Amino acid sequence: MQIRSAAHLALSRRVATESLVLLENKNKTLPLSATTKRKIAVVGPFADCQSCYFGESTTSSQARSPVVIPMAL
Repeated sequence: MQIRSAAHLALSRRVATESLVLLENKNKTLPLSATTKRKIAVVGPFADCQSCYFGESTTSSQARSPVVIPMAL
């Protein structure tokens, strides 16, 4: 089996596109103000896991440095 084949990349892109969650911007909450203090819950076992963004098949030569949500706050 070829890793990162055109077919696998196409399937990966389709799955990612179909699994996107869009936020509803009720009351003009977004973008968040840098001056107004708010509380944001970042939950789950992978909430601050940089290596989890690329999956198990990513090699170290392909690794990037994503900014996970807690780093961005």
